[in-house]
Amino acid sequence: MEYNNENARILTISSYFKNKKILIWGTGDVGQRIFILFKKYKIDIYGFLDSANEKQTLFSKSIFSPDILKHNKNIYYVLIGVNNHFYELVNILHSYQYNHLLNYQYFYKPISVQKSYDYIDSMGNKIYGSVENNQVKFFGYNNTLIIRDDAKINNAEFIFLYNNSTIEIQEKSNIAGVIKITDNSHIIIGQKSYLHSTSTITAENNSKIILGNSFISDRNCELKASDHSILEIGNNASIQKDFFALVKYNSLISIGNSIKTSLYVSIICNDGHPIFDITTQKRLNNKPKKIYIGHHVWIGIKSAILSGALIANGCIIGANTVITKKTFPNNCIIAGNPAIILKKNTIWEHSQTNPDLIDDKSHWQETNSNS
Repeated sequence: MEYNNENARILTISSYFKNKKILIWGTGDVGQRIFILFKKYKIDIYGFLDSANEKQTLFSKSIFSPDILKHNKNIYYVLIGVNNHFYELVNILHSYQYNHLLNYQYFYKPISVQKSYDYIDSMGNKIYGSVENNQVKFFGYNNTLIIRDDAKINNAEFIFLYNNSTIEIQEKSNIAGVIKITDNSHIIIGQKSYLHSTSTITAENNSKIILGNSFISDRNCELKASDHSILEIGNNASIQKDFFALVKYNSLISIGNSIKTSLYVSIICNDGHPIFDITTQKRLNNKPKKIYIGHHVWIGIKSAILSGALIANGCIIGANTVITKKTFPNNCIIAGNPAIILKKNTIWEHSQTNPDLIDDKSHWQETNSNS
């Protein structure tokens, strides 16, 4: 069953405005989202509230200090558009004699859950499994957290912004850190996986992150997919300290089984910002291209794999290598900036130094002769 959605909520709370001037408290993503939604319904927003914002306008609307609210509760109606410091703002509103519903409302009510098993709330948010002593924060509708049997959640924080998203932690995983998800997105962490307490996973705006079984992350790792994108990593991945993976703008990062990274590795499929030729006004950096990394690939320290890279199975990527818009065949050593092939017909192993004692040699393949 689906519960309230944004459109229904607009119709419900608009009955409280009574010809007052509407102010959105918050100029970040949440506040901007509320403005766009109300504009869709042709409901005029008078302006924004933000004591710390250096800008004077947003969407051609003035940004006011919260002091404007003093003694003016009959003039202004406040919509709270933040996902942090919510209760601090409520206390300020109460000090100005603003009353809930009559003078202000939240649009996305923050719901925090710490101890629960098989939970459901009035917004349609659900938890299956135990989240005891961990933080689950819902700021929207129809979101789902699934924690499978024997999964351990240790001081983790799950943040659901907006609507219709799912996080699934599969059996026998050990999860700490921060997992954040927004708007019709999906995160799956496979069986027997480990997420370090300083690491983060974020899926935004119709995106997916799928981590296979026995995924292991070290400290300060960040995985992020946004804007209709997919980040997928196969089974038995070992990700070392300060790993960063980012996919945006309807693109894909696909990584096979048994990947191993050293420290400070980045895999990024876009430039982050558009770049233009001032004279012609043409965009110089095109849309992001997909990144494919095969099975059993070892990525060296401080390497960067960028948009359009295709790396086949069994490769070794040397330290400080930069790979972009190029295809590399299987079982070769790649290094340099820009990257080149140093040697073909190579393979790496996790620890065994005697080839006669290696049982599984499925990745021992000669480099494709057509490369």
